[in-house]
Amino acid sequence: MGQELRKVQPGVPNVRIARWRRADWLYRLNRLLLYLTMLSYVPLILACVGGILYGAYSLTALLVRYWMGGVHAAWGAGVFLVDLFALGATLLLLCGLLPLFFREVDTLTPDHRLDLRQHPRLLALITRLCRRLDLSAPEACYLWPLDDTGIADLRVRSEDGRTTSKIRTLVLGAAFVVQTRIDEYATLVCHELAHAATGDTRVHKITKRFFTSLATQVAAFSENEPEERPGILQSLVYYLLLGYFHLFALLHEADARYRELRADRIAAEICGPQNVRNVLIKTHLVGQLDELSVSRLWQQFCERGQDIRNLYREHRRRWEQLPARRRQKAESEMFMQTTSVWHSHPCLAERVRNLADVETHELTAAAPATTLFCHWEVLEERMTQKLMTAGREQYQAWLRQLDIEARGGRGGPLADGDTPWIW
Repeated sequence: MGQELRKVQPGVPNVRIARWRRADWLYRLNRLLLYLTMLSYVPLILACVGGILYGAYSLTALLVRYWMGGVHAAWGAGVFLVDLFALGATLLLLCGLLPLFFREVDTLTPDHRLDLRQHPRLLALITRLCRRLDLSAPEACYLWPLDDTGIADLRVRSEDGRTTSKIRTLVLGAAFVVQTRIDEYATLVCHELAHAATGDTRVHKITKRFFTSLATQVAAFSENEPEERPGILQSLVYYLLLGYFHLFALLHEADARYRELRADRIAAEICGPQNVRNVLIKTHLVGQLDELSVSRLWQQFCERGQDIRNLYREHRRRWEQLPARRRQKAESEMFMQTTSVWHSHPCLAERVRNLADVETHELTAAAPATTLFCHWEVLEERMTQKLMTAGREQYQAWLRQLDIEARGGRGGPLADGDTPWIW
């Protein structure tokens, strides 16, 4: 594998990461507006509070003057009482909305940490990619049992129980390891490392925390029971917050789409554009064909009460036995699909067109990606055991909740289209 990986490292200096950090003026303008929108949140809340207080004062002053005929004592007492109520309401507004800017969003950290020294081939791959990207190696590496692969600055708990913040953590999706070759998996890892090399992890941590905090608060407002009709002030606050959230979400998703396209190009320049296309098609196939998702496979075994020793062996078999005609049809449909401006990832066709002018040597390593790990089958069985144990507990808890809702007369079995228990 070492000789094959050196094919993408010709006798020239490492690719300059500064060239990738440059961006067009539209992207810079979008990011400037994103930061300005986020930083204007507190002044906007204070302005809303001031506007509510001023409006309440002006209205009560007008009404009391009209009804009291200019009796200053009564006018002053009435204004004082009504405005005192408005002040209490605005203080509740401040206490409810200002903390959103400072709220810490809990991040999910996988529990299976990899010691890269025990997996020398994987360590060699990550080291070479980091060298090409002019990037220091991730401080922690975890194996995630599902499809997701990513990199982020997380809070990591050490073996002695201490929690450390801002640890650059690479999360490797095990479900994608079993269905790819080394060159494809190296391309996927390179894509994630490119996010760290261009500073996306730092920017994303700030904006994503605020975005998630806003989305949580908006959802809390909208999930009120029908009989709990909100008051005028609560409705006003909700619609103002909703408008602000939609504006911020639009800028946030546009920023995320650009970052994805840039990471695709970086991975293509290092590992080859065809490898990037192959990875994009495989990742989109998981969402297009339900039976190719390890999450769906896990859900099926838990719902049926079946036991399995190695979930990934069945997952691999489904990929291998996928009919060619069904795969071709799914790929054609994927290339025809489009994504809205509210989506954080561009559509497949746009991401493939983004690589049209990239010309570089392809990374070639046809061995299965599982060979990057030592004793991979042991890791598969260990993760399967954890998945099945957690899945059965979640499914039973979901059934109990449905039973409670049915007995209480407030609901029953989920209708078609409702969120499955596993999510």
